Amino acid sequence: MKHEYQELLAEKEAVILSDEGGRARPLLELSVELGELKANQKELTEAIEAGKHALKLLQKVRDSLSSAQGWSIWDMLGGGLIATAVKHSRIDDARKHVHDAQQALHRFA
Repeated sequence: MKHEYQELLAEKEAVILSDEGGRARPLLELSVELGELKANQKELTEAIEAGKHALKLLQKVRDSLSSAQGWSIWDMLGGGLIATAVKHSRIDDARKHVHDAQQALHRFA
C-alpha cells in the first residue's frame, strides 16, 4: 500500500513539474520548504531528547553527591569503615555519572 502511494505521489509530482505555464514553481518551492521544516523538526526533537537525557544524568550526579555528603557526616561522627566505604562508593558513582553527563552534553551541543 505504501509503495503504491509513493508511486502515485511520484507520478503526480512529474505531472505538476511538466507544467509549462510556470504554475508548478510555487508548489515546488513549498515542497522544498516543507522538507526543510521537517528536517528542522526532527533535529529539534533529537536535541530535546538529548537534553532530557543529559538532565537525568546530571540529577544522578547530584543524588550521588548528596548521598556521599550524608555518609561523610556519618563518617566524621565515627561511622567507621563501612561509612567510609559507602561514602567513597557514592563519590565513584558521581564520577561515573559526571563522565556520562559530559558525553550526553556533548551530544546535546
